[in-house]
Parts: sequence; C-alpha cells; structure tokens
Amino acid sequence: MKEVHTIFNHALAPITPGPSSSNTCGPVRIGMVCQQILGEIPAKAVVEYYTKGAFPNTLYGMRSDIAFINGLLGKEQNVPGFTDAYANAKAAGMEVSFAEVDDLTVGGMETVRIRMTAHDGSQLVVIGESIGGGAFLIHYIDDCPMDIQGTNHELLVFLKSPSEEAAQALAQALTPQIKKLNDIRCVTGAHYSIVNAKSAEPYGKELLNALSARDDVARVRVVSPIHPIINDITRKPPFESPDELVAYCAAHHCSPAKAAIDYEMAVSGWSEKEVRRYGDMLIGIMKDSRAGGFRSDLSFEGLVSPKASKFRGVIGSGNMPSLGLLDDAIPSALGIMEHSNASGKIVCVPTGGSSGIVPGLLLSAADRMEASSEALYEALMCAGLIGVLMM
Repeated sequence: MKEVHTIFNHALAPITPGPSSSNTCGPVRIGMVCQQILGEIPAKAVVEYYTKGAFPNTLYGMRSDIAFINGLLGKEQNVPGFTDAYANAKAAGMEVSFAEVDDLTVGGMETVRIRMTAHDGSQLVVIGESIGGGAFLIHYIDDCPMDIQGTNHELLVFLKSPSEEAAQALAQALTPQIKKLNDIRCVTGAHYSIVNAKSAEPYGKELLNALSARDDVARVRVVSPIHPIINDITRKPPFESPDELVAYCAAHHCSPAKAAIDYEMAVSGWSEKEVRRYGDMLIGIMKDSRAGGFRSDLSFEGLVSPKASKFRGVIGSGNMPSLGLLDDAIPSALGIMEHSNASGKIVCVPTGGSSGIVPGLLLSAADRMEASSEALYEALMCAGLIGVLMM
C-alpha cells in the first residue's frame, strides 16, 4: 500500500517539545500505540533498547525515557506536565523500567522492544522503531510482523488460535464492511493470528461489537491515527516530482505556493480554509519558539549554554561584517534551536535538529520585507512542498 508524503505529516512536522523529533516525539508515539494495542495502561512495562543502537547515548539526555512513559500513559507529546512522567506513572500504578539488551537487531538505531504486563497478568511484546521526523514503525506484536505507522485507523482482530485459513476468511468477510478500506492483511504467529485492517475512517461500534462477540476472536483493538493527515488511497496527488510541479503551475497558471496548497488539499481531503488554518497555527508556534529562544533567562542542561539572546543584533555591527538577511536569520534559527533544547514547543522541519532553519529564514525575511501574513503563509507552504518533493 503506497502512502503519499504530505506537507503537514512529513515536511512541516511534527509539533513537539524539543530537543529531538526522533528521540522525543517518536518514542511518545510508539508508547501511545503500544498502550492502545494492550488496551490499557500497563501495570508494568520494560523498554528494552539495543546496546549498539542510539538509545544508550540518548535515552536520558534527549528525554526519550520521559517520552516513552508519557506514551504508555496514553499522553501525546504536547500535554501539560510532559516532564512529570515518572510521577504520573507512579500515580497511575504503572511500573516502568529501561534495559539495555544485545539481542534486539530488528530495524535501525532507534528500535525498542517494549514488554508490557496488563493488570490481569497477561503479557504483550511490541517492537517499534523511531525513524526520524516524528515518524515511527511498529515492526512486531509478539512474533507477528506488523506495519503500523500512525496514518490509518488500524483495526487489530486477534484470533484465539494461529490459523491462516481462519484469518483469511475473516478478512474476506470484513472487506465489504469497511467503506474506506485502505488495506487488509493477515499475519500468523506461534500462538495466534491477527487480521489488520487499515481504514481512512473510524470503525463503527456495531462492527467492533460483532467482532468481539465471535467465538474465534480473543480480543479486538483499535489504534487511532497519530499524524494529522489520515491516509486515503482514493486521494491522488496532483504531481509527484519537480517537473510535474512545473507543468502543473503552467497548466493552471498558478504560483508554486498555490500548487503547494492544492497538493495538500488533494492528499488530505481538507478544504483550503482548513489548510490555511493549520499553516497559520504552525507559523504561530514558530514565532513563539523564536521569542522563547531570545529570552535572557533561557536555560537548559548540556555542553553548551544559550547564546541567541546575546548574539541578536551583533552580526553586522562593530568588527563583524553584515551578512544581509542572515544578520537576523542566524540568531533566530539559533534561538529556536535553544528553545528546543530547553524542551520548548517547536515545529520540526522535519526534525528537531533542523527546527530553526526554515522558521529562522522565513520569519526574518518577512520582518525585513514587511511581508503580509498571506505572503508568509505562502512561503511556508512552498518550503513544505520542497521538502515533500525532496523526500
């Protein structure tokens, strides 16, 4: 199943507290999906990570531990009290620990195996990977291979016994009952089979109740989409390459900005007003993060100390030559990065490490040019479209 890249899912995303999209936002999302697969906040959770991966060096410094805990509690990354995760886990009765292991070789550098124990004593193991820019991939539920990425309404029907034939029969029966079905697949492990349906719309209670009542079904779980734009295979992008973009602009006598807006409307199903509202929200967060980075009392732990507020207004004065627009853009980008390092709320573009570059340039250019809010919005959408085409 092909999933189209979108501006608000993949380029101007995610919205998260810093310092890292892959180390902060990705772990939250993996934890949230694990909690939904289990069906409750676990009584006990052990987050295992590979000794030769990235987490031995970043788990605590990048606050990935806090992120995993929040996710397992069912809390997304922008909730108030994000850093109170350990206290919140204790209050919820969840015992959580972290362990370095040498046998986790699935996926890439930021893969974890989360062993969860429910309150009835049942256990479930999920392997998930943070793959950058807040994106993630669930590789396994126990020994059943999966492909959950947070862009669909995921239906998971666990059969009581491992039977490919029974799973295929159920999948065939389910297919006509799901109106906006993107994909349906069956996987079988040593102890059970799973029928996994991916839909562009939520599942009705009547269907879920009927599945739960079946004698051959052990449990039914629904995993909600996490990214803002939900995948729908019936939606097609108006272009998918730079050459096609140029041709589209010529055919429709439109600017690249209008083409970017048309693209996002086509792949999201959103109206032009909804796209504009979301874009303006992103600009507001970017402006707030720049202001936060210029605060003289900003502080964070690390090898470096905040410098943006001291650097502001210095380039181009004294013995420092002017760099034109960069006189403002460099301190702005640095300030957003430092706001991120202090766990401030940022728009990753598309990572925490690059969160200052696009906002720093666009906001500084808009200030110098006294550009309208419309022009700034169009510039942001152009930047997002360039990111999508590069992907």
